[in-house]
Amino acid sequence: MTGQTRKPFAKRLLPLLFSLLVFALLLAVPEILVRIFCDVNVQSTDSGLLEPGAFGETFGLKKNHAGECFGQTVRTDADGFRDLSGSAQADKYWLLLGDSVAFGVGVKAEDTFAGKLQKALPEIKIVNAAVISYSLPSYRDVLREFAKKEKMPERIILFYCLNDIYGYPAILPPPEGAVASSFEFLKSHSRLYMFTKHLFADRQKAFFENDRALYVETGEQYRAALPILDEIVSLSRSIAPLTVVLLPYEYQVRLPSEENFTPQNLLAAHLKKLGVNVIDARDYFRETGKDSKSYYLTADAMHFSPAGHEAVFRLLGKLSASPSQTPLDGR
Repeated sequence: MTGQTRKPFAKRLLPLLFSLLVFALLLAVPEILVRIFCDVNVQSTDSGLLEPGAFGETFGLKKNHAGECFGQTVRTDADGFRDLSGSAQADKYWLLLGDSVAFGVGVKAEDTFAGKLQKALPEIKIVNAAVISYSLPSYRDVLREFAKKEKMPERIILFYCLNDIYGYPAILPPPEGAVASSFEFLKSHSRLYMFTKHLFADRQKAFFENDRALYVETGEQYRAALPILDEIVSLSRSIAPLTVVLLPYEYQVRLPSEENFTPQNLLAAHLKKLGVNVIDARDYFRETGKDSKSYYLTADAMHFSPAGHEAVFRLLGKLSASPSQTPLDGR
């Protein structure tokens, strides 16, 4: 058009840069507020922590390594287990099996129930073999390796979470594509994203209902899991006395109906037929009378907060240091 002059490029760019700055500040302020006032964890794990093939087909943790997991720095010991600062000179040790719940994602090692147990029993080395994404096949693989050791544990405690019914875990490759990569970045770095994601939906209920649906006596996945569970029990008999602790999801503690506890009821009945000592942690959590969500990480379906780890530790406190004695039922 005649009679009009175009603004220099720099002048046209300034409004855009200013808008981007304002937009960034609008995101930064709530992100900072969430980090200050809300106990929200990002959900990512440093892939450098993981060691493929540590236990047959199952990955483990790298020895003497440190990395980020759910927003916390975790360290491993010389044997490739989460460092609990236990005495390497202890004559006896207990073996803990579990997944990310027993590993204690998002919580400092000393605040996990494994760390608290180690502090309470300095004469016993607590070997926490729990690793994120583990499931029943993983526990079997770990036990197969311990069965070869010259020195056996005094006790084996398996902390069973409902998602243990899934098959072999895998070290997943980085997501492909701009959209998938963006969501993975947000999940790994933005607490605001994690807070907002769960703000408008009951994700705890959704996770529970998805996993509860797998616990049907005639269901294919449940029937496939039982032989693996049986093998774990059989392996333990050649190693040390086994106790299985059934851990509840947040939604189960919130609404403790018999229907919601169908998975634990099925598992407990099966394990007791095999002569396994079973502790159902539901009673302990239910009898405290506290808000169910206080026991779990914010908007998390299964991972315990420091308060939840304290509750499990108090339950474990009823376990005798003598493996020949039968632990109480958690009440």
